[in-house]
Amino acid sequence: MKISDGRVYFYYLYDVADEIDLPKVEALLKESVTETGLNVYRRLTPEYIRYAVAPVLIKLASNKKIELEKKQVKINVYSKIFDFGAIVFIASTDFKGSSAELTHFSAEVLEPELEKIVLDYRDKLLKKINPALKKPSPYPLYSEDYVVYHVKKLDKKINAAGFEKEYAKEIAKLIRFEKSDLSDAEIKEIWDGKASYYENDLVVVDYNAAFVFDAVEPLDVLNVLEYANIQLLELRYYDSVLDRKISAAYDDLERLKNPFLPQSYSRVMKRLSEIKLGIEEIIDKVDNTLKLVGDMYLVKVYSLAAKKFHLSEWETNVDKKLAGVEKIYSKLQENVNSARFTLLEVLMVLLEIIFILVVVAEIYHWIG
Repeated sequence: MKISDGRVYFYYLYDVADEIDLPKVEALLKESVTETGLNVYRRLTPEYIRYAVAPVLIKLASNKKIELEKKQVKINVYSKIFDFGAIVFIASTDFKGSSAELTHFSAEVLEPELEKIVLDYRDKLLKKINPALKKPSPYPLYSEDYVVYHVKKLDKKINAAGFEKEYAKEIAKLIRFEKSDLSDAEIKEIWDGKASYYENDLVVVDYNAAFVFDAVEPLDVLNVLEYANIQLLELRYYDSVLDRKISAAYDDLERLKNPFLPQSYSRVMKRLSEIKLGIEEIIDKVDNTLKLVGDMYLVKVYSLAAKKFHLSEWETNVDKKLAGVEKIYSKLQENVNSARFTLLEVLMVLLEIIFILVVVAEIYHWIG
């Protein structure tokens, strides 16, 4: 497969905070345009996507030249900042050549070099917008990455059906970053993630990468794939957070010096309640961030990505662990109620004893 006009998009996604104050981000960046070179900042609101809160789009580099394997490459780097704490960096470059060259160049040369560039931009950006971050995430930041290969034109005319017939193996190798041919079963699994709207466009979605054949810039498809990756990032991040917090809660319970006193549980219960409510709020925010408006094809692309990323399984895991937090909290509440009831019984017994002693004392006094 000879590509005469194509582009590769590298996505790097990071969870950087519980929340980001976007108006404050815009104000902070406007103050330092000449200082940082962040010379584009605007709210992104495409017609086919309805954001609950539109992310801030920043242009970090335009036609930046880098030298790779004695070859000069021009890259563009953008960033999107979302109010629920995620930041996405998109680095892209044009490409011409064979699919084998593209696999080698993107996976072994371009991606590692781009990641270094993106990390530098990320750290500078985070330093600048730090006042807008609420509860910054601990380092190392939780991250995801994804690659989208966009082919506008081949060296010969071909439609979507022809792509699958002639280049199924090559595209499978490309989006799995493999040099050797894959098995028929793997190729079939990859191509189960395909979608076409017109005769001359094609999307093939897999876990780590996607292939797009379209004569025009597929911004709608790119945004949908990006959003699915954001969901995966947040679900995986909060799944790991819940693992740590549940483990810490059990450790706290084991270390309690006086577990039969209600106040011994208060700190653990407060923490569990905050964790549960906080994570539920963030997950709801992510789920409600993007709505696809009147476009069933984009819904289909999203469904393919959601299936490949196993989003429903991750959601189930998070829900189960949130239920586990609720179970621990309920058990603690039972213990607190039981301890209070026991304490009340003890006090009642003490009062009865005191009453009896007073009565006996009065009788002795009267007799005496």
